[in-house]
Amino acid sequence: MYVEQLLDTLVTHLNLSPSALEKDSSGYYKVSLNANTAVTLNSQDDHIFLSTKIGPLPKLQNKELLFIYLMQANLIGQGTGGAAIGIDPSEKFFTMSSSLKGDVNFKVFKEGLEDLINYTDYWREEINRFANESSEIEL
Repeated sequence: MYVEQLLDTLVTHLNLSPSALEKDSSGYYKVSLNANTAVTLNSQDDHIFLSTKIGPLPKLQNKELLFIYLMQANLIGQGTGGAAIGIDPSEKFFTMSSSLKGDVNFKVFKEGLEDLINYTDYWREEINRFANESSEIEL
């Protein structure tokens, strides 16, 4: 499968340890890029799906304001580079997900992965900033 080839090239290109790449029994790959970022990938038909955790949902009294802020970022992908911010099934973490369509070469794959990580890092900082400033926001 060509996803495996893309991942093998990525591991080599980034000088990652072979242990940085795992595959679970469901066929999902997990690439640990650093201590804060692991990306889960799978492919189906002609799509590669990428997902990563942004961070835990902060405990806020005004969490609805944060959710509205994040939904605005999702609106037509304008604040996420075409990716989508969501919440994991356990409802404990914000996630960032995207997909690549078609016969993807390594350059497109790497750029898509870089975009996902860059937007994830940005939103991780924004959510932390929002949580830190939330006591100053009036409801």
